[in-house]
Amino acid sequence: MDGLRTLKALAPLTSFLKDSIIKEIERSLLKQASTLLDAEKYPRLRRLIRECARLLCLKRLPKVFVRPSNVLNAFTFGTDERAAVVINSLALKVLTDEELKALISHELAHVKSEHVLYHTIAEYLAGGVTLSASILGFAQVAAPIRLALLSWYRNSEVTADRASLLVVNDLNVIKSFFAKLLFFSGNLKKKADLSESGMLDSLLELLRTHPLYKNRVKRITEFYNSRRFIAVRRKIDLRERRLTALSPRCRFCGAKKPVTAVFCPECGRCQI
Repeated sequence: MDGLRTLKALAPLTSFLKDSIIKEIERSLLKQASTLLDAEKYPRLRRLIRECARLLCLKRLPKVFVRPSNVLNAFTFGTDERAAVVINSLALKVLTDEELKALISHELAHVKSEHVLYHTIAEYLAGGVTLSASILGFAQVAAPIRLALLSWYRNSEVTADRASLLVVNDLNVIKSFFAKLLFFSGNLKKKADLSESGMLDSLLELLRTHPLYKNRVKRITEFYNSRRFIAVRRKIDLRERRLTALSPRCRFCGAKKPVTAVFCPECGRCQI
């Protein structure tokens, strides 16, 4: 969270990047508009997006696009008020429904957690912090800001990974998703993420926006075995049962019932 507090403290920098860099990214994507396809045209993807958004209690659906690509990837950009998600088309081909839900939930978690604006800014600063900081008079703190932002960014990725696990509720699905993400990443250097090199790994990760894959697996496994995960999943399950209870049909026998009926008039079973 230190990186996030640093960003919020740099209001002029945030405003500058929001008005310039994000607009430039949006213009760049508009140039690719002919290759970006609305996710609404994909029934399977549309269904999974809505399911994930419901489980994560999103306030509103972001715009989602599919981009033709042979690289397995997805990203979220824009601002928290106007977020957009781009999913590469390979994801629809190589991921199972549950794995695709893991990918979608990861990106939607960034939207829900209001990571979008700061993600976009952090990525820009990570690549060009010296130039941007010197322009705005922050050159003397450029390096500390960069490290703080990258640290926050990695933590935000862990948060999004946890959201994926909460949605799919299956650690093996997350692991298989990670494995495919690594295999189809299009970057052979990422395969080194699985190597064991101790201190070198720690130093390497300091300069990255994402944790090493083996560290992502370790941290998501720890979360899966925690009391926190169990407690949150129970809340999700209870909410889902309550939503089902408001259905015009019994979730057990399928008979019609008043949406406010807690017990089915036909079979008598509790809907909660």
